[in-house]
Amino acid sequence: KVNRMLRDSFIFGEAWIKTWWNKSGGWIDPRWERYADKLKPGQKKWVNIDGERIQIDLDNPMFVGDHGLKNILPWNLFIDPQVEPEDCEWVIIEDYIHVENAKRLYPNKANKIQSDNDGYKVLNTGSLVVETLRNHICRWIVFGRRTEFLPDGAYFVCTEDVMLEEPTDNPCEPCAESEWGDLPLERLTDIDVPGRLHGYSTINILSNLQHSENQMTTM
Repeated sequence: KVNRMLRDSFIFGEAWIKTWWNKSGGWIDPRWERYADKLKPGQKKWVNIDGERIQIDLDNPMFVGDHGLKNILPWNLFIDPQVEPEDCEWVIIEDYIHVENAKRLYPNKANKIQSDNDGYKVLNTGSLVVETLRNHICRWIVFGRRTEFLPDGAYFVCTEDVMLEEPTDNPCEPCAESEWGDLPLERLTDIDVPGRLHGYSTINILSNLQHSENQMTTM
């Protein structure tokens, strides 16, 4: 993830990642293991762990959790056009998922979910070649920052035609160390420009020099 961020920031001027807490990540929770070691195969038991009632099931272990990260291309992210990150109140993340996976994620909307017959033009970040993505849907994930006028923030997921997840409170915890607050984003820029929200790319500078050199050598 980090290596790709470095590459993307150099090419595009900035690189983004979406962050979340993955409860199923990391290693098995040692508190769960302490109870699980005392159970026989097929046996289950309810216990209190840090004030939370949890069922100990050998077929369903509890993990300590880990940070989830997903790289986002700059044109797949639409952010409140402010000058400073702290002033941005909303972000829209464009995401493509297979239509069958979408129907499993949103079973109540399965009969309304359909893929675009023409497919979507997307960049293969490995080969840097534009490809056609078929049998997928495009969904928009919307996060609103907690503000004076929206104290609980906002969150919903939709496609062009279907509301996949109804509007609710922002599920992200505010992060005091991040300039993005409770918007689940982090960014790496190549060149910061004062008074400009988005980063600037070294490639943009080099391309102008290369263009000038090409003109001189072809005279």
